Amino acid sequence: MAKKKVSRNSNGVSSEQQQMQTQKSAKLSRQSSMEDHDSSEEKFQNLKSLNAILLKQTMEKRQQIESLVQAKDSLEAEMARSGSEKTRLRDALCGSSDENFMLKIEMDLFMGFFESRVKEMGFKVDWLVKEKSDREIEIRDLKREGDDLLCKLESEREELSRVCDERDLIKDGFDLKSEEVNRLKESLVKMEMKEVSLGEEVGRLRSENDRMVKERRKREELIERVNKERSKVEKSLEERIGEIDELKREKIEVEMVKREQKETIVELEKKLETLNEIVKSLTEEEKGLRDQVIGLGKDLDEVMEKAKARAAIINALVKEKSVKESELEGLLVENNSIKKQMEMALVQFSDKEKLVEQLLHEKNNLVERVVNQEAVLVELSKQVDEEKHVAAQLQKDYDAQTKASEKLSCNIIQLKDAMAVVEVERDNAVKALAEEKRNQVALKEKVVELEKMFGATGKELEKIKAERVKLIKEKKELENRSESLRKEKVILQKDIVELKKATGVLKTELESANANAKRGLTMLKSMSSLVCGLENKKGEQKREKGMDLYSMELEAIKNAFKNKESMVEEMNKEVEKMKHSVEDAHKKKNIWTFVSSVTSLLMAVSVAYAASIK
Repeated sequence: MAKKKVSRNSNGVSSEQQQMQTQKSAKLSRQSSMEDHDSSEEKFQNLKSLNAILLKQTMEKRQQIESLVQAKDSLEAEMARSGSEKTRLRDALCGSSDENFMLKIEMDLFMGFFESRVKEMGFKVDWLVKEKSDREIEIRDLKREGDDLLCKLESEREELSRVCDERDLIKDGFDLKSEEVNRLKESLVKMEMKEVSLGEEVGRLRSENDRMVKERRKREELIERVNKERSKVEKSLEERIGEIDELKREKIEVEMVKREQKETIVELEKKLETLNEIVKSLTEEEKGLRDQVIGLGKDLDEVMEKAKARAAIINALVKEKSVKESELEGLLVENNSIKKQMEMALVQFSDKEKLVEQLLHEKNNLVERVVNQEAVLVELSKQVDEEKHVAAQLQKDYDAQTKASEKLSCNIIQLKDAMAVVEVERDNAVKALAEEKRNQVALKEKVVELEKMFGATGKELEKIKAERVKLIKEKKELENRSESLRKEKVILQKDIVELKKATGVLKTELESANANAKRGLTMLKSMSSLVCGLENKKGEQKREKGMDLYSMELEAIKNAFKNKESMVEEMNKEVEKMKHSVEDAHKKKNIWTFVSSVTSLLMAVSVAYAASIK
């Protein structure tokens, strides 16, 4: 406690000394500000006074650190005593439970006292850390002021270099402007020469334009002739296509009839096959059922004999079961009594284990507390060493700053002299710049006028070139059209020849289809007579069913004919659409669109017809 009071008194005295020193430094700074008006000299004196204050404060800190070292030594002695007491307590723990309880109380009291001492030391260390941080802040402020002075010096040097650079740039710009004037004069001469050559090119392009216009008119006359020939070929094509459509319709109708006849024949054959299979399956099932009845009778006799033997065995097993159940009840009673005794023993054992665990836990807690306190003391000793090292570094920084401030004062005086010289040179350079800017504006006006002249001539040239390119493109398009029309004419002639061949082939196919249809009708009649004969043999009921089936088939045939008529109407509508598309193709004068529309319609008709047949 005495040590604490001494440390507090020393802290109070040091704080009063600091206040007195700060007041003295403020008075000194005020007097110096009244005497010296120059800002750089005032800062230099302030730095000296602050450095003196910092030296005094570092001495005080050293004294405080020495007092902390003494306190640390006393704490280490107390820790040694506590270690001896700890070993004595560990030995005493092996004694009885009453002694253990008393030792535990004493240990708690000692630990409380020890923790209070550690907290007091922690407060002292925190106070020292705060003072250290305050000193570091003051040192940083001093460094910032020094850095500001250096920045000002560097900025003034940069201004000097910038003014010199501007002077050099002005000289270079003047030389460049003179060179630009000479170049502009040369470009004027060249532009006059170009205008003469442009006039000659314009005359030549106009003559070529007139020649191209005449050639385009001739091409248009050729295209009109080719279009007339194409319209004639398209009309002949339409007539041939109509004939082909009629032949295709007839062929489709014949194929429909032929398919229906084939389907009826196939259905009749399937019915005959199913009837034969049903009769065979019924005879086989009858034989199997008879065999099963005979086997079941034999199995019944065997099962009855086995049941009697099993009943006798079950009665004997029931008697044995009753005897074993009585024995099991006696064993269960004995087992329950043994379990109760085991539970009592386990409860006693668990209580003893809990007591042992509590004692071990208390012992471990005491050991951990002592170890933690030792670690805290080690950290405090490290902090004291670090503060000593910081104080030495602060002294070095102070010496370096004093040297730097002296150098800065010398540099400031030199820079002021240099700035005066630079300002004179800058004024002269500004005057020269103003004169050169005037000359530059006059030259720019002349350049703008020349650029306008160049732009007008360039636009006229671009227009003439664009017209020439258009004429060349139109000429190429006309040539391509004439070649494509010739090719289309040759293709149409080939298509007409192929259509004539296709019509002959369709006629022969229709004749063969008619002959096949007649043959199918005769086959149908013969098959129907055979089916009717078979049904007469099976009886009147089957005849009625057969008549119903035939009536259903007749209705299906009628529906098919109705569907056929509806399909014919749809096909007529699609033919009309095809005619409209042909007319549109005539208007557009494009044979390929016409051919593609015809083929797409034919494909749609064939798909729809196939779907209706299915």
